[in-house]
Amino acid sequence: MPKQGKAVILFSTMHHDMAVDLEQMGKPEINLYYNKTKGGVDSLYQLVHAYMSKRQTVRWPLSYFFNLPDVAGLASFVIWTLQNPLWKENKKHKRRLFLEEMSEQLVIPQIQRRVGAGRVHKSVLLSAELCGVTAPASAPVPAQQEEEETGKKKRCVLCGKKKDRKSKQTCNECKRLVCNEHSQAKRICMECQ
Repeated sequence: MPKQGKAVILFSTMHHDMAVDLEQMGKPEINLYYNKTKGGVDSLYQLVHAYMSKRQTVRWPLSYFFNLPDVAGLASFVIWTLQNPLWKENKKHKRRLFLEEMSEQLVIPQIQRRVGAGRVHKSVLLSAELCGVTAPASAPVPAQQEEEETGKKKRCVLCGKKKDRKSKQTCNECKRLVCNEHSQAKRICMECQ
């Protein structure tokens, strides 16, 4: 029986009438049948709840979507342990370790793609290095080519539009245009320091 004040809607293709079992305190027959045969659903939700990434939301489609990675993680763990029964055999929290390794393997290619994309903030590079991803070594830009690229004066990337400071000088690290106020004699912008 649901809590008082809670509405429970029960759908079934097997039960077509509103039969009630009087021996079980007036519980609907559909509810008793579910409790007797569908215990796996409750077990699944209990296991999913142990390591849940779901966020609280009032929109049911979003809640349903947040539930998908949790159920998929549990299903992949079950398949993995059936295929590899000796994997981390003596560890207590095998599922947590599996989810950590799986999430790292899913994220590393995205981190490598972002780091290799070109202009990346230094804090992103430091975070990538913590994950074990190093930035590819960029080829040094010849001095003549650098002068050609900075031939026109353009706005400093760190100044606001109100100041409208134009400069030909570039940061030696990220190659963005910077003014004297936002650089040092070595020409490194404040973000790359």
